[in-house]
Amino acid sequence: MKKLIVLLMAVFMVFGICACTKQEVNSTNNTAATDETTSGNKENETVTALTIDDVKNVFLNDKNYEGCEITDCVLVNDNAYGLTGVIQYTDEDGNPSWLAFVRDGIAYPVGLDANNTLKIASDSVLTYIGNGTVALTLEDPGTGEIYDYTMTYTYDEATNHTNFKVASNIRK
Repeated sequence: MKKLIVLLMAVFMVFGICACTKQEVNSTNNTAATDETTSGNKENETVTALTIDDVKNVFLNDKNYEGCEITDCVLVNDNAYGLTGVIQYTDEDGNPSWLAFVRDGIAYPVGLDANNTLKIASDSVLTYIGNGTVALTLEDPGTGEIYDYTMTYTYDEATNHTNFKVASNIRK
């Protein structure tokens, strides 16, 4: 009887180890998919792609974002800094220029306009450029000026620090 229990436990452990998967994002496909990959000395492992809905759900299930409205979302296709996606949203006060970078099931927010005077431009499309950087366009409704923005997310594993770098240019 004890041998049978030990044997069954060993079988379940093998199946449990085989069932583990690594999450990776593929921006060309908005549906879940699997792919075979080889990395270094590791054997082939199945990789599951996240969907836009998966990334949005991380944001929507966080109580810190109650009352916020998602206005755009992109998947991260290079897994830079462990990112899976970026969400553009309007906060609970109606301020429209916020981003949330999604990593490890957590949404890291950053505002683009400290004065809350800008709005998302009508021609803006949230675009993932690569290496943790997204691009979007904001507009000053008072002056009509258009600003092309880039926001870069970095994460330092050694210090556990999340950093953001913003750059903007007035479109001429």
